[in-house]
Amino acid sequence: MSAATAQLQQSTIRQYTLQLRLPTIGGQFLKMAEEAVKQKLGPVAYLEALLAAEVEERERNAIARRIQESKFPKVKTLEDFNFQEAPHIPAAQIRKLAEGGYLGRSEPIIFLGDLGTSRKGGRDGDHESAVFREDDDVSERPVVQGDARPADRPGTHH
Repeated sequence: MSAATAQLQQSTIRQYTLQLRLPTIGGQFLKMAEEAVKQKLGPVAYLEALLAAEVEERERNAIARRIQESKFPKVKTLEDFNFQEAPHIPAAQIRKLAEGGYLGRSEPIIFLGDLGTSRKGGRDGDHESAVFREDDDVSERPVVQGDARPADRPGTHH
């Protein structure tokens, strides 16, 4: 096949993907075709990979659109948090909790106190938090200045 014919085919495919509203396929079909040849994948496997990429991109876009439409003030992630500005927050422990291992072990996690700017008049940096395990004694848990209370759990009495 000549280079001119290949260029024409690629241009036609891009036009079809625009008409069908398949932008991810239009942007990735050539790169993924080359990869499929390298991996010796058949046409069905190639098509499956193309369609999967389109579906994944649409799911990402739908999530981003819902977040934007929700009018959240700002999307915040743990990676954005500056632990150096809040040295009293145990960074290693928070990162370990973010992994979610406690979920599989069915361990309850309780945070007490104001976090960040609150509608109750709290200010950034004017907070305390604590993480507890199920075997902790509720009576020994700190309570932050009257607005945070120990959480009630089934089988726990104060």
